[in-house]
Amino acid sequence: MASVKDTSTHIIDSLGGADNITSLTHCATRLRFQLADVGKVDQEKLESDTAVLGSVTQGTHGYQVVMGGGVASYYGEIIKDPGVNPPDEEASSSKKNYDGVRGKYDWIDYCFEFLSDTFRPILWALLGASLIITLLVLAEGITPSVLYPMSSSTSSWSTLTTVPPTMSPSLKYLMVASTAARKSSAVPISLIAT
Repeated sequence: MASVKDTSTHIIDSLGGADNITSLTHCATRLRFQLADVGKVDQEKLESDTAVLGSVTQGTHGYQVVMGGGVASYYGEIIKDPGVNPPDEEASSSKKNYDGVRGKYDWIDYCFEFLSDTFRPILWALLGASLIITLLVLAEGITPSVLYPMSSSTSSWSTLTTVPPTMSPSLKYLMVASTAARKSSAVPISLIAT
């Protein structure tokens, strides 16, 4: 098994050298490259390394190398190469670059991307509310008198079990409106109006 450094050098060489790499990011399992010329990639050579789980061409300039859970180590080693420019954090966080990555129906891709980017920031809140509801249902099933000195008929217990599912719907709409406005680079008017 090759070291992270050896595999990273192998990846750079297989992609046509550091000069062919215009930008690099990663997700949970893949290295995501933007290349000057995808034709310079030697896919057979790239996939001959056992650490490389696969590779995928993405549009006219995009190329993804599947690395698995250790992708951050390879990313860190690749950006240390003097010929590979590390990404500009400020530029990469403000706008996404889809140069050649969009599919045949790019408007559909954009719609799904807009929806996922709109709901991603509030997923933690939705998950948290779901966990609270689950814990309350489990607590009620175990017998409320064991966990809480109050009985299930008291107003305190009733409040605990009904508040999370009926949380202010306008709060949910405000959260979605705010993230949608941020995604579309608009002023979140819904927050100004409240």
